[in-house]
Amino acid sequence: MKGIIVLFFLMISCTINAQDSLSLPIPKMDYRVIPIQARIDVLGNNRVLPMESYFRDRIMILAGNFSPVFPVTDRETGYFRYTVNEKPRYSTVGVYLYKRELVQLSDGGNQLWATPLFDISLGKDLTSDSLSRISQNTRGVRIEGMFKNRVFFTTSFYENQAILPDYARAYALSRGEFYPNQGDTTYSQVNGVISGAARTKPFGDNGFDYAYAVGSITIRLNGSMDLSWGNNSLFVGSGYRSMLWSDHTPGAMNLRFRWKFKKRFEYQFVRMRGMNMMRRIGGINGEAFYEPTSLSMSTLYFHPTPNSSIGLFEGGVWYRGDSLTKKAVSGLYYVPLPGASAIEEASNGKSNTVLGLDGNFKTRFALFYGQFALNPFAEKSSLLQVGTRIFNQKFKGAFVQLEYNQADENAYSSSNPRMNYASYNLPLAHPAGTDFQEFLFRGNFEYKDFFIAPALHYYPKQQEQATLLPVYSTVSTTSQKVILTVVEFGYKFNRAYGLECFGQFRYRKSEGTIVMESSWISAGIRTAIRNHYFDY
Repeated sequence: MKGIIVLFFLMISCTINAQDSLSLPIPKMDYRVIPIQARIDVLGNNRVLPMESYFRDRIMILAGNFSPVFPVTDRETGYFRYTVNEKPRYSTVGVYLYKRELVQLSDGGNQLWATPLFDISLGKDLTSDSLSRISQNTRGVRIEGMFKNRVFFTTSFYENQAILPDYARAYALSRGEFYPNQGDTTYSQVNGVISGAARTKPFGDNGFDYAYAVGSITIRLNGSMDLSWGNNSLFVGSGYRSMLWSDHTPGAMNLRFRWKFKKRFEYQFVRMRGMNMMRRIGGINGEAFYEPTSLSMSTLYFHPTPNSSIGLFEGGVWYRGDSLTKKAVSGLYYVPLPGASAIEEASNGKSNTVLGLDGNFKTRFALFYGQFALNPFAEKSSLLQVGTRIFNQKFKGAFVQLEYNQADENAYSSSNPRMNYASYNLPLAHPAGTDFQEFLFRGNFEYKDFFIAPALHYYPKQQEQATLLPVYSTVSTTSQKVILTVVEFGYKFNRAYGLECFGQFRYRKSEGTIVMESSWISAGIRTAIRNHYFDY
């Protein structure tokens, strides 16, 4: 135990001084003499899995029945048991590259892991006369630990510079922060916000520079109750998208309580700090504070059979004031029962509510799932998702996914834009915002450690302008048709944290007020730890 504590502080020091970390000694281990079960025990069954769709895809295929409110633990899904690399490796490099993380220590019931994080790619826009460059340069580190299989912590830091395709750059800029103009009630928009990450600052002529950190601590109170505190993102549902709550927005501080009872029921209660990216008037700091909101989420899942689940969902955005006034959140916000946001909206109009259903049913070859939701106090506010994942248990990681998503024109929106179903100027659910239709196809096919992953997104209807922003403004209702195709291929090294090298081709065409068409290629190496949604 003392050795783990010493190494933990040593790693923090190494993170501050990158040059020192290069000299950190790596202990030699030979997995040829360690039984499979021992390897699983080292990984620890209370470990919280990352949020990236890479992990959700495999969990949905391999795991048994569980409540799909992410992040989930290895105890619920058995992810590491299914993905452990059984092929013998006879060199230290091979063991570290394919079978384990950089630092992976165990001392009785205590564990410590550390993994470098990166997403480095370079590409070209093929439709630009100048063949303009696109790039992603992410470097970071993830440190995780567990004590007596009851307390688990995770912390990650990311430093990023990115040059995005024109449409993705325009989307990020349309979600930028608002500064009040002197002398009137209007706002000016600057910088941008990257989905699942943070607000940005300029990088070069047309790039973004942004950094962020996420982490949490989870305490297993007993065999049926967990309590978590941190700023990890959340995701609800079995699809690629979530129409209820997704990890599209940056992580925000939240308290999460989970309770499994009567064997077939699970209740979750989340309270979160939201934010409208609008600078308050009259700030005394160099940069005035943003306008706060409060977010709430409750789910109650029932598992009628070992292969099915159905869940009740309530999500809410609670009013906390505007640019001039800051108000305390309603006392109902603290009530740990579903229905609090709906009662608040019905009685005082100080919240915006989404009430919904989420369900799935699994067979030997497919997972069928869907979501339906609406705001009971608003017309034309319904949301819909239907989809299936088709797979074969003999080919781990291979699947075909078909999905349809739809949101009506008043879905997620509020008469007071400060309470739109959004945070950090980004939608809390689907990245397209509101008033859209999407047909989605995805696939993943593997041979040994090689893979190819095609995808197609078709929007018969998508709003041209950004929706669900927290400002009063006249928004054009013009829509466009969008088709986006993606083909990725590459080689997987380590499935424990998604280390892979890849090549990618993308094509996008939008037809609205104007017609825009672009295609680009890129290649790189990455660890599949965080989602950044650019498929809209």
